[in-house]
Amino acid sequence: MSKAYYNLTSQSGYGWTDMSTANLAATLKSAGRAFGKLRKELKFDAIAFTGSSGAAIAFYLAIEHEIPLIYVRKEAEESHGNIIEGTTMAGTIKKYLIVDDFVCSGATVCRIIKAITARAKTRGAYPAKPVGVFCFSGTSTSVQPKMFGKKSLNIYPACAFDDA
Repeated sequence: MSKAYYNLTSQSGYGWTDMSTANLAATLKSAGRAFGKLRKELKFDAIAFTGSSGAAIAFYLAIEHEIPLIYVRKEAEESHGNIIEGTTMAGTIKKYLIVDDFVCSGATVCRIIKAITARAKTRGAYPAKPVGVFCFSGTSTSVQPKMFGKKSLNIYPACAFDDA
């Protein structure tokens, strides 16, 4: 059986240099353990994500931890006509955790928060609140607070939970 191998690099130079199937499986399992610890601590109701980097882990976490997903599409994405897919209304979701590979400028996080808030307001619902950002890639081993517009959220890197 051949070993799948990917070398993905973004315009910023960031890249996953080795996402072989074995390494991807290890990343998912490690992030899944960290996510479980974080869910007990923060008590959130859903995972919010956007794009392929968020999807790379969000679906795994949703299945593994039996938690709903909120998928925020990119504005230019013309698919199915809805900017948000998933459970965001009817008071079922009070708090959500944003999941992505890493945080750079914070633009993605701000876009997710704005889209979820706008969707709730157009439907006359109280918007769910973000409780933080879970990053499954990177080397930071400490939780870092960061400002996203007017909101301060903690960034929780998966590797911060490795020894916890």
